[in-house]
Amino acid sequence: MNKVIIITSEFPPGPGGIGNHAFNLANQLFKESYDVEVLAPSRNFNDITQNDYDKSLGFEVQRFNDYNLSIITNLFYLKKVYEVLNKEQNCTIICSGSKPLIVGGLFKILFKNKIFFLIAHGLDVNPIGKIMNFIVMLMLNRFDEIISVSKFTREYIPSKNQNKVSIINNGVQIKRIIDALGKNKIVNNLNKDHISLVTLGRISERKGQINVVRLLPQLLKKYPNLHYHMIGIDEKIKFLTSEIKRNKLDDYCTIHGATSDEKTFKLMNKCDIFLMLSNNTDDGDFEGFGIAILEANVLGLPALGSKNSGISDAIIDGKTGYLVDPNNFSEIKGKIEKIIDNYKYFSNQSKKHAYRFSWDNKIDDYVALIDRHKIKS
Repeated sequence: MNKVIIITSEFPPGPGGIGNHAFNLANQLFKESYDVEVLAPSRNFNDITQNDYDKSLGFEVQRFNDYNLSIITNLFYLKKVYEVLNKEQNCTIICSGSKPLIVGGLFKILFKNKIFFLIAHGLDVNPIGKIMNFIVMLMLNRFDEIISVSKFTREYIPSKNQNKVSIINNGVQIKRIIDALGKNKIVNNLNKDHISLVTLGRISERKGQINVVRLLPQLLKKYPNLHYHMIGIDEKIKFLTSEIKRNKLDDYCTIHGATSDEKTFKLMNKCDIFLMLSNNTDDGDFEGFGIAILEANVLGLPALGSKNSGISDAIIDGKTGYLVDPNNFSEIKGKIEKIIDNYKYFSNQSKKHAYRFSWDNKIDDYVALIDRHKIKS
């Protein structure tokens, strides 16, 4: 049986796009009869305990504490990674996230005969600061294969490493969404008198919820009963709530916080248009792909997303939604009107688009890469 070790900076039951990706990759490889082992941070979320969650999986998950940034904590982390890698003769190691990028690059020096893959998301390959950037560029040289989640992310990989870069867009777990709906059917009946907009993702500058809030006064002139729903971790939202109050939008916005899959997708199923007006931040962070867009597409929601980001791979401009300048409110308003006026077309195209990104299809690309490197070695 082929052994794959995934070292990730996030993993369920906690939130996060990297964790979502790592779980689905591990789960799909397990279904393909790979012997999968995951090394992931120890974090609890809501009422789900990690132990119960990990035991429910078919593959092994080893947890480590990464909250404490002390030297001792990091040494224990490196020791655990070393022990796992050292006991395996032949295996493929897949690193995902900023810390795993550094760790994978370091351990490639010790385990030259093992195959090391890197999943490149965004900020992980574009860190702020000259020293950190130098370290990351050095580590990138050591990986046997770099898998970029989008064409945009690939642009941040140095030219000397481009020959070992493959683009595999994030996949969407369609069954998870359908199961969350339960007996509820997917609803695509647009009511122009009660338009609902929605975003899914941690409330932050990068995710761009504040851009939507600033857009609302213009939209409300034409759609006075419009409502904006925000789903996602809401630990730091003062900047957003202040903007809502300043524009007197309390009756038109709802911050739901982090919710279960069932609540999330049932709410999204009642909405009409998905928005991801992300910002590229000063610390080098950007939207690497935008998996939430595809999750919305499964439910028939067309999407608007920011240009100059990995979202360009998730939206077919003019077909499943539009790519826009997140700060050009006149442009965004016009595109929303176009979607509303041709809603059935955009909704149907969005659903078809999402199914092309099913993990059942995406995993074939990973298996092909693993097999190719196995033959080389």
